[in-house]
Amino acid sequence: MNKPIIKLALNEKEVQEAFAIRREIFINEQKMFKETDRDKYDDIAQHLICIINGDIAGTVRIFPTKGGRSWIGGRLALKKKYRGTSGGMLLVKAAMELAKKKECRHFYATIQRQNISFFKRLGWKQVGSLFIYKGLKHVIMEAMLI
Repeated sequence: MNKPIIKLALNEKEVQEAFAIRREIFINEQKMFKETDRDKYDDIAQHLICIINGDIAGTVRIFPTKGGRSWIGGRLALKKKYRGTSGGMLLVKAAMELAKKKECRHFYATIQRQNISFFKRLGWKQVGSLFIYKGLKHVIMEAMLI
């Protein structure tokens, strides 16, 4: 297996593949959404994709909040066959670097409970306590970009 490549989704085909991966994970697998997980933020988000052996294996999006000093990361999704690879870690690190380049002061994400330790290993800290979002336990976490 070749080293994963992380890049911005630069054309409609790549963006649509990212949406297809999200649909597979968040609608079909986790049943978090009924018809679509897409929302108003997809139009302003920058979508990163992970390519492994020529296949778009995963995605994550980031977008600014009002004022642009805080950014939100979300919809991290990796196809089942690529879980356990470095793809997820590389997507998160690339999202952190991109936010940092945008002069982001605070970078947040809503993280599913089972992924908290993964994010902590990447330098994120938990902000607040667990809550239910779309039927699953989540927590807000903040990346340490400095």
